[in-house]
Amino acid sequence: MTTTGEQGDEAGADGIFPTWAIAEFMGHRRLGGYLTEVVIAGAPFIRIDIHGTEDQLPMTQLYAGSAVYAITPTTEAVARAVGSRNMPEPVYRYELPAPKEAPEAEFVDIRDRGGDEGEETPDPINGVNVDLDECPF
Repeated sequence: MTTTGEQGDEAGADGIFPTWAIAEFMGHRRLGGYLTEVVIAGAPFIRIDIHGTEDQLPMTQLYAGSAVYAITPTTEAVARAVGSRNMPEPVYRYELPAPKEAPEAEFVDIRDRGGDEGEETPDPINGVNVDLDECPF
């Protein structure tokens, strides 16, 4: 992952990044924070670092460029204020589906397939006769 700038850098000559801004994504999310452009696997993404408050942890989110509805460059104070009011919620365990219980495995002793001791028993997988007394395991 490469970035076009680090916090504190001035906007590059080829665009507005990096910058403090209010970003709107798909018209549904309005976030405030520090925006940079990153490239992941050759595709450009918008990275927004949303700074936390005393009660909220900081968060970083990545959005595809096609998800951007609007970007409003602003001051750090304004971006932080919007970010603290519109902080995304982290994923909680109760939001995820419960893990499926694995069925209890039935133990089958391959040495107990009938027949008398020392008698060759047909292998159920390969259909060949196997002398189980000669089996190394």
